[in-house]
Amino acid sequence: MGARMSSPAKGYVSSGYGPRGSSFHAGVDIATGGKPGSVYTTFAGTVEKVVRGRRHGDRSSTNMLAPGRTGNGLIVRNADGERQLYGHVDVFASIKVGDRVAVGELVGVTDLSGNTTGYHVHYEEWTRSGATRDPMVSFRAFGVTPGASPAAAYPVTPLPAAPTHEELFRALDLVVRGAKAGGSHTVRAKRLQQWLLDAGYLKTPTGKRGVVDGVWGRESWKALQRRLSDKGLRKPYTGPIDGVAPQSGKAGTTWNCAAAFCNDRRAAARKA
Repeated sequence: MGARMSSPAKGYVSSGYGPRGSSFHAGVDIATGGKPGSVYTTFAGTVEKVVRGRRHGDRSSTNMLAPGRTGNGLIVRNADGERQLYGHVDVFASIKVGDRVAVGELVGVTDLSGNTTGYHVHYEEWTRSGATRDPMVSFRAFGVTPGASPAAAYPVTPLPAAPTHEELFRALDLVVRGAKAGGSHTVRAKRLQQWLLDAGYLKTPTGKRGVVDGVWGRESWKALQRRLSDKGLRKPYTGPIDGVAPQSGKAGTTWNCAAAFCNDRRAAARKA
């Protein structure tokens, strides 16, 4: 599977794994509150199958994710040969067979396709031999609560060369904090300042330790410029360490180098 796991959706478990009436329920259902809800990958892997176009109530045996799975959705195969199935999901058109996905990558929204009475993601886990197993085993092993707010470990979509201020700082926060990212701009700024301080980049003009206050000013920009100037980055910052807020979209600025830094971290996570 992998070293990290995410909840596939925010909501609550509406049906567990095991016997259900006269049938057997091969997965865990996470309801999304009576409305479409975002669906995220639980583990990194490669998209093996995508099913689209099935309508509500469709029980036909053609174009199924797997025998008896009536909804739209996708199957992801991990590097170790295990798989996860996400059913009753309207998969984004950009997601195609063969795509690599990271932990916590947004792949679609719950829908009412197939045999269902409400919005939920039907989530299954398959062993390398193709047998299903109770997903709660993985949730417990990785310390993840099914239905908790999913959190991507890294930016789930590539940043453009000229991201907005919010896009850039959200991406940097995800790189630094992973599943613990989020919160207000001030909270994110404090975390980034602490990251830079711990690594020795955040300093006062006299060379003393900087202050973690959530105010992203000149010294914080200088610290980020120092970090991005380090050798080993694909696109290091080569400009002056002046703390001047960068101009979005201008080649070679702190802004562009920070976007490249986030994208490189994202690419590495997708290969994990």
